[in-house]
Amino acid sequence: MTDKRELIAISRLRTTAYERFDDAFYQFVCEFWEVIIKDKMVDNWHIKYLCGELQQFSKSIIKRQPKEYDIAINIPPGESKSTICSVMWPAWLWAIDPSLQLITVSYNADLSIDLSVKSKDVISSDKYQILYGGKFKIRPDQDAKFFYKNSAGGWRLATSVGAKVTGYHAHVKIMDDGNNPNDSANPELFDKDSLWYDQVFRNRNVEEATTLELFVQQRVSINDMTAHILAKEKKVIKLIKIPATTEYDIQPPELIRFYKDGLMNPSRRGWEVMDKLVSDMGDFYYSAQYGQEPSKLGGGLVAAENFEIVEASDMPSDFWGNPVYYFVDSAFKDKQKNDPSGILVVIPYRYSIYVLDFIDERLTYLKLKDRLQEIYFDYSGSASNSLMVVEEASSGYAIIEELKYDTPVNVMAYPKSNDGKYARFSACTNSIKGSKVKLIKDSFAGRSWNKKYIEILTKFPNVPHDEAVDVTVMAIEELIKKERDFEVYEREIITF
Repeated sequence: MTDKRELIAISRLRTTAYERFDDAFYQFVCEFWEVIIKDKMVDNWHIKYLCGELQQFSKSIIKRQPKEYDIAINIPPGESKSTICSVMWPAWLWAIDPSLQLITVSYNADLSIDLSVKSKDVISSDKYQILYGGKFKIRPDQDAKFFYKNSAGGWRLATSVGAKVTGYHAHVKIMDDGNNPNDSANPELFDKDSLWYDQVFRNRNVEEATTLELFVQQRVSINDMTAHILAKEKKVIKLIKIPATTEYDIQPPELIRFYKDGLMNPSRRGWEVMDKLVSDMGDFYYSAQYGQEPSKLGGGLVAAENFEIVEASDMPSDFWGNPVYYFVDSAFKDKQKNDPSGILVVIPYRYSIYVLDFIDERLTYLKLKDRLQEIYFDYSGSASNSLMVVEEASSGYAIIEELKYDTPVNVMAYPKSNDGKYARFSACTNSIKGSKVKLIKDSFAGRSWNKKYIEILTKFPNVPHDEAVDVTVMAIEELIKKERDFEVYEREIITF
C-alpha cells in the first residue's frame, strides 16, 4: 500500500508545471536513483546544484524559446555527472515534453549506449510508467540500444565522437566526456575530436537559436573539448567548474561556501584520499581530472628548483667508478625542421641518477652512429659495464643493430611504450620532485647544457622539441622506478 509520503512525492513528480517547484528535477533524481543504481543515493550539495542548473536550462527548449546560453560542466570523476546529465535529465525532459529529440555522444560508443539504455530503464520502470505512462510509450518498432523513439514524436540517438550523424537534428544535444582521458598525451586526437564537433555535431540542430548543448566532462587536457568550446568567441557558455578541493578555481565562485574543510565531497574523498590520488596519478592527471585545471600543466610539471646542480669535484671518489648509462632517442634526419637526436649520459648512485651530459644534435644516420661511439668512449673509455640504451622505435632498430654488431659499444634495446609522452613524464615527476635527478655542472662537459635541459623539462609540453623528456623518462623508468634492478646496479657498483 502506498503511504502518504509516497503519494506526496508522486504528486510532485507528476506535475508538468515544473516551474512550480525549484527542486522538481532534483526530486526526480532522488526518486529514480535506485532504479539504475542499487546502492542508496549518497547525497551531496553538488547534485542538487546541478539539478537546479539543468532545470533552469530546460525552460527555454520546453517553451521553444531562444536559449540564453549553453552549459559546460567540469567535475571530477565518480561524482554522478553522467547519471544526472545523461541518464536522468533526458528521462525527466520526456516526462515534461515527450516530443523532444535528443542526440547524446561520448568518446566511446559503448559508453554512450550504456547511458542511453540506463535512461530507458528509468522510463520503463513501474514508477515512471505510473506517473507518466499516459503521455507516451517507447515504440516497439524503433527500440534499439543506440536509437529509440516514443509515441509522441520524441527520439534519442546515442553515438560517439567521430561518428556520422547524417539526417538527425535535435532539440537537445549532450556531449558526455567528449574526449578519451587515455588520449590526453596525444593532442592530434583531440584536434580530430574538435574538428568533428565543428563539422558535424555543431550543425545537428532543429533550430540554431533554440537547440540546447550540454558539455559535461572531467578535464583531461589543455586541448580537450571544454577548451575548444570555451575558445569560441561567438558561443555563450555558462561554465560550471567544480574541482575536488579549493586549491583550484571554482566557477561560479560563490560555490566555495559549500566546500567543507576545503573539500567538495568530504564524505567521499577526504584529504588522505586526495593526497594518495596525487601520489598515484601524478600532477598532470590529478590537476586536470580533479582540479579541472589542465592549463596549469601546459608547462610546469616540474620546476627548476627540483634539479640540484653539483660540481663534479664535489662528488665522492667512489662515484666515478660506477657504470655509465646512455639513453638515446634517435632521429636520423639532419634538416632543421626535424627533431634532434637526444642523448642523456647518467650515472646511478645511491638511489639517484646524476646527469653528466645532455646532447641534442641533428644528425644523419651515419653521423649519429659515429657520434654515439664517440660519446660512449668519452665517458666510459673501455669500461665493460657501461650500457647504451636505445629506444626501439622505427628509427632506433637500425642503430641498435649497427652498434651491436659493428662496434664495441654495449647496447640494449628499450621497448617503445604505447603510452603518450604526457602520461609517461607525469608518472616520473615524483622522482624529479624528490630530487632523484641531479645534474653535474655543465662545465664538466665543457659545454653549457644545464640551462637548456632544465628549460625543456620545465616547459614541457610547450616546447618545439622534447627529446630531453624522452631520454629522462627512459632513465627514470630504468634506473629509479625498477627498484629491484636498481639494487643490482648498486651491487655492481660495490664490486666494481
